[in-house]
Amino acid sequence: MRSFQYLKLNRELLLIASFIPLLGLLYIFSDLMLPGHPFFLTKYMHLAYIKSAQDFPVLQPPPFTWRLFEPFLVNILPFQQKTSFILINFFSLFFTTVLILKIIHFISKDFNYSYLGSLLFLSIVWAARFNIIEFWYPESLLYFFMLLSIFFIYKQKKILLSISFLLGVLTKETMLIILPLYYFINIKEDLFKKINYRLLAENIIISLPAIIIFSVLSFIISQTSFYSHSQEWFDKVFMHRLATLIGIKSSLQHNLIDNQPWVLTFAINWYRLVLGAFGGFFLIIFLRPKKFNEVFWAYSPLILFSYLQLFIAYDIERLIVISFFPIILATVQVIKELVSEGIKYIYFFIYVILFYFIQLLFANDFYLETFYAIFAQNILSITFLILIILISKRRRPITHKI
Repeated sequence: MRSFQYLKLNRELLLIASFIPLLGLLYIFSDLMLPGHPFFLTKYMHLAYIKSAQDFPVLQPPPFTWRLFEPFLVNILPFQQKTSFILINFFSLFFTTVLILKIIHFISKDFNYSYLGSLLFLSIVWAARFNIIEFWYPESLLYFFMLLSIFFIYKQKKILLSISFLLGVLTKETMLIILPLYYFINIKEDLFKKINYRLLAENIIISLPAIIIFSVLSFIISQTSFYSHSQEWFDKVFMHRLATLIGIKSSLQHNLIDNQPWVLTFAINWYRLVLGAFGGFFLIIFLRPKKFNEVFWAYSPLILFSYLQLFIAYDIERLIVISFFPIILATVQVIKELVSEGIKYIYFFIYVILFYFIQLLFANDFYLETFYAIFAQNILSITFLILIILISKRRRPITHKI
């Protein structure tokens, strides 16, 4: 028994250790947004995060006012500012990948599928590659607290969950959208027929510290000159996003012009809403839509609110991709079901590895590389889906006689 547990622990540690070189390759092949990068002075977001760290604890204009935890970490680490940002980014992505492994293993009890889930995360261009290039952004740290919170939900560690919620909200206010997950993941009753008041009360109490600190910071903003700036920014962005989503005006960053045909703008924007963020691998979900339905309702606040962000912020894919975990979880569950029906696991493993290496092939201008990477992934996905469908037609599900 002890030898079995020892081997199991060794295997888990070996799988976790493999994430270090995989992440390292992504860093080596990525054009980091360092001084001297062609876009370093033309895109203001990372400059704002640099200033937040330099001026900490002085509050910055919205939306950076709430994002205090990463500047705090940068200031307490005994390294140069750039080095501190890179270290926070690397370890956040590393532990996010580890948490995906741990959570999916907790659900599936199988390291093969949990490892596959972690590889899927590293293969998503906008989740891994973008946040390596724009390492100044707090998204990678946000991902860590999101996955840490989900891990504590499954483990029923309520105090630790409350702390994780709080630190996540102080990292980026987007964390607020996952606060209801405690209720949605734990509820056993029909979501639309019966309310579990005990679970609801627990969810509110656990979320209270995060809500209070966010409210206090919002009140401070309302008492400063930042308030009018915040309102103007919100109104401008909201109208711009609304226009973009219905295809009236393009906000694309692929050197496309605003007076292009309305139908083309509409089609490309909706492509970005569906395939652009995750790449084509998630199309596997549609082979078993019931599996996605199960995951969707458990994570519906995260998925739905990730899309609602589009009305108040820029960068379509960067916003939507925060719901990567339920997409990965549903995909892994569909793959597990397909394997149980006779399709070989190795096909899916090779498929995901190819996704990962497609990222490494496009290492220069990020937006151009994203276009080619996602195009290549979608061609691979369609080809692979056809192959899987053809194979499944020739096989019967494995049954066991009682």
